[in-house]
Amino acid sequence: MDSSVAVLAAKVIGTPVIIGGATLAGRRWGPTVSGWIGGLPLASGPLTYFLTVEQGPDFGAASATATLAGLVAVVAFAVAFSRFARAGTWPIPLTVGLGAFVLVAGALAFLPMPAMVGFAMAVATLTIGVRWLGSERTVMSARPAPAWDIPARAAVATLLVIGLSAAAVALGPRLVGLIAPFPVYASVMASFAHAHDGPAVSVRLLRGVLVGAYGFACFYLVVALFVTHSVPSAFAGATFAALAVQAASMWAMRRRGW
Repeated sequence: MDSSVAVLAAKVIGTPVIIGGATLAGRRWGPTVSGWIGGLPLASGPLTYFLTVEQGPDFGAASATATLAGLVAVVAFAVAFSRFARAGTWPIPLTVGLGAFVLVAGALAFLPMPAMVGFAMAVATLTIGVRWLGSERTVMSARPAPAWDIPARAAVATLLVIGLSAAAVALGPRLVGLIAPFPVYASVMASFAHAHDGPAVSVRLLRGVLVGAYGFACFYLVVALFVTHSVPSAFAGATFAALAVQAASMWAMRRRGW
């Protein structure tokens, strides 16, 4: 299969599966777990892999390094959304959150940094972001979801993923890397959660996204450091590292009662 076709298939098939699975997991285990799943590099990881195969290991390393820095913008989105979650209906926190992401990502475009520095910055800001989002544990009673809920979430997320990645290919590795962590799942799922279950649930979901993003950061650190040596080995090692960190973060969430 041609790599471009494989990328498109991954977006069209994978995105609805991820959104649907994360939504169902949230209904079963709560919004924090739903966000935790959404924090994994389930869409950006394959996108980075195929772009690396197409454009070369140096492109992949530069893109992965920029993606680490881009996680700072994801934290900005989550914190801004949560701060304005009670300001009104979902378009208000969504607009403010996406505006914060664009501003921070735009600033980072002028601040190139080594992979280890980007990783350290990402981990530090994720930790601060989780604390800022708080540790409220109240579990709200679930409301019956309409039949169109999951299809609508999946359709919106798929359109966003395809549109963003199509625009990113022409921008070069650094901008591609900064766009890769664009909070597609977080924005879609948090907005739907806000509209359907209220601000508190959307904030809990975003907290799960940030906790899940530790594995995301480890994935891209391994890719950035080792992809120029071996593309398959780098992505295999990155996947292993991400899964190991995700297991630890799930343990931490359960211990805290999230």
